[in-house]
Amino acid sequence: QKSDELIQYCKTNAISEDTFNHTYAHTVCKILCFRRQFISIIATLCCRHTVNQDFVRNHGIIEILLNMTKIDPFTMFLQQWSIFAIKHITENHQTNQCYIMEIKAQKVIQDEHMKKMGIQVTYDEISGKLTTKQTGPTASKE
Repeated sequence: QKSDELIQYCKTNAISEDTFNHTYAHTVCKILCFRRQFISIIATLCCRHTVNQDFVRNHGIIEILLNMTKIDPFTMFLQQWSIFAIKHITENHQTNQCYIMEIKAQKVIQDEHMKKMGIQVTYDEISGKLTTKQTGPTASKE
């Protein structure tokens, strides 16, 4: 919602995307780097600390970290820090390991990267399987 307002503001005031990016690049970079710093703090706090490991599971932080394991072109090493945090959250903690194994996909969100690569992913709610299909001439595979 805020991003839509920002886009409208730029259009109304005839601010080009290049001008906006050049003007606010440093600020945007700082904001994106905060995510990586928060994840590194979570990873450190959960290292061999059962109470903190339980806290992240009980407050939905594991799902957020799993979501951040995708490649983010704007935040260098976000994926690696997320994996590192998940390692510390699950290390010597059987409950968290089982919790992650029990997480099931709910839906597939097609993004522009998948479209550019010519991949379509579908989720079968009955079987719980993800299926990928090339949108080009090749056949589908599981």
